[in-house]
Amino acid sequence: MYLASFRTPEEAILQGMVRLPGLSRVPEGVRLQWWKNYAQLIQGIPAVGGAGASLRITLDPGVSLRWALFASASEARSVQLRRFLAPFTRLETLVTGSATLPLSRENYDVVADDIPLLRCRIATPSFRAGGARLACDFRATPLLDSLLAEADAYGYRLGYHVNVRFVEINRERIRAARKNALEVRDLPGVPRSLVMMQQRLADQLLHASAVCEEYLAVDASPAVQWLREALQRNFQQQFEALRFEAGSWKFIEAGYEEELACAAFTTSDELPADELCATAIQDSQITRLLAWRPSDDLADRFAAPRQADAPETHEPAIFPANLPPAYGGDEPYVFVSYKRADLDRITPAMRYLQGRGYKLWYDRGIRGGDDWTAILEERLTSCCALLLFLSQV
Repeated sequence: MYLASFRTPEEAILQGMVRLPGLSRVPEGVRLQWWKNYAQLIQGIPAVGGAGASLRITLDPGVSLRWALFASASEARSVQLRRFLAPFTRLETLVTGSATLPLSRENYDVVADDIPLLRCRIATPSFRAGGARLACDFRATPLLDSLLAEADAYGYRLGYHVNVRFVEINRERIRAARKNALEVRDLPGVPRSLVMMQQRLADQLLHASAVCEEYLAVDASPAVQWLREALQRNFQQQFEALRFEAGSWKFIEAGYEEELACAAFTTSDELPADELCATAIQDSQITRLLAWRPSDDLADRFAAPRQADAPETHEPAIFPANLPPAYGGDEPYVFVSYKRADLDRITPAMRYLQGRGYKLWYDRGIRGGDDWTAILEERLTSCCALLLFLSQV
């Protein structure tokens, strides 16, 4: 797999990507299993010990709705990063072409650069009441399905990007946030719902493991006007009763290049208390953000016809009839490396090992349309032992 390289003032960062071009028309059970497996894979990201992760969604109206998942880590944790990314190729066993890893910079850049030029960071202005700060956790994710549907109806290209950066929030900042929430409680005439909201956001810092930043992007001025009005309308519906006022939703041409390139450039240490409370998220929220799923109606609108299974071009025409099946579960297994010409000679050894309880994996059952190199790499890095058969010259 290809890993892009970035440098922050503190360290060198590597970032990999999973390209998710959308599901083809498949049975409902297959679709549900695919999304379940995808969410479970995302839950493994804390083990990377990485700088962060991102989700990119791009709509080309009437044409396609596609995703890209990015994960980044320090250069010293490149092995853990690869181990997190490679298992996403298992999704190919459910739906062909649904998850691929770029193998070159060219393949990576095509997806990484795929976002419209007029960009808006979804952040509310600072609110104050007396000496207290008021946090507002307005998010674009809950609106995303309706925004994408509207953009498609109007013929607007729309991009969404969310960065998740893993952080440790020190006790001093948590205490300051709780103290601020108490000051809000003591304000004269303050709505009880506002007090509860500030308390909830302050308490969330105790178990928060990351901060998030969201961006929306379009290509043309009419689309900017539509999106700005949509954001304003939804913000008022959610927060007008709490006396919050929406911002101006500023769109910057070719803006936020670094932030959209890698989550490691997301600021977190310098965030004021209210913005920290508004953007802090816990592990369960990380999964919901990165595993965002469109409604069935929206997904079906852009689902491609189901592809026929690709021919098994990597396999010989005939396997020995007594060759044991390749193990496909999650328990420890042995990776078997061999030469195809030796299949008849190694089959007795493999059958003996299987009879002794060993679980064996070898390159059988991988379809020709799958990312062959990535699958082999993932299975090799995940095995508990390697069995290598050498041919005699």
